[in-house]
Amino acid sequence: MDRSILKHVLIQCYVVVSLLMSSCSYSNLNSKYGVAYNQVRQNVGLPVLDSTWRYNEAVGVVGGSWINPICPKGTPCHFKKCFLCENDGTMLWEEDIYIGSNKYTTVDGTFEEMLRITYYFKDNRWGYLWTTGVSVKNSRWEHEQDEEISSKEADSLLTLWGII
Repeated sequence: MDRSILKHVLIQCYVVVSLLMSSCSYSNLNSKYGVAYNQVRQNVGLPVLDSTWRYNEAVGVVGGSWINPICPKGTPCHFKKCFLCENDGTMLWEEDIYIGSNKYTTVDGTFEEMLRITYYFKDNRWGYLWTTGVSVKNSRWEHEQDEEISSKEADSLLTLWGII
């Protein structure tokens, strides 16, 4: 086969593959589920997303997260909002992550407490998980102890921390 023909075929293959990959891209998730989704959040009782939060697309799954840019280290705050979608882009769940005021020191280091409040869209259900000890090791969160709590207990923690 002539080199120019081979080069032309390779370029065409590259263009086709690129088009297929871009059509499968989920880069529009931020525009779909960012601040434009706040009305849905209000309807189900989720905290709305502030436009100043930084978006990070998840790797390997359909979803992403927003990080609060003004969450001072060591201060209780609404730290992060995460979400996960079906492969077709339908929202499965959204989770709000709050960093608490208490620190726990073990032989492995000092850990912060955290509250994760998750709303599951498919079955209109809430989940509340209090973690008494989270650290970051090798860019991954390590959970020391998770405890399921009630909505009332979650509200009490957020009030105690001065977040609500």
